[in-house]
Amino acid sequence: MPSAELHSKQARHNKKFLNEKVFDPKKFLYPDWYVTACFYYTLHLIDGKLALMNGAYEHISEHKVRNNLIEASFKKTKYAEVIDLYGTLRIYSQTARYACVKINKYTVQKATECMSRIEQLLSS
Repeated sequence: MPSAELHSKQARHNKKFLNEKVFDPKKFLYPDWYVTACFYYTLHLIDGKLALMNGAYEHISEHKVRNNLIEASFKKTKYAEVIDLYGTLRIYSQTARYACVKINKYTVQKATECMSRIEQLLSS
């Protein structure tokens, strides 16, 4: 199981990737990959927080199991808002990866807002 520090390191790596010029949401070159990278960045932030909250946290490779753990761990805590924000990002990422549709500027903007809010909540 990766430690909270390893999840933090991967999150920083993903954030650096998001800051590459090719992913500048204002240029809108690769919106599908931008949204997907936002999702995986927040996934590692959340996994890191879960590792800190649940000392015996095991790596979870199935998103459905992780979603249930997020719900159980964050519900009725100061992180409760993360549940819906992460769910929204997950849907955007799934759409980008599997639906083969063009991701519009609104989706990029909302994904960025969800990512930023999750960052803010989990850093408190």
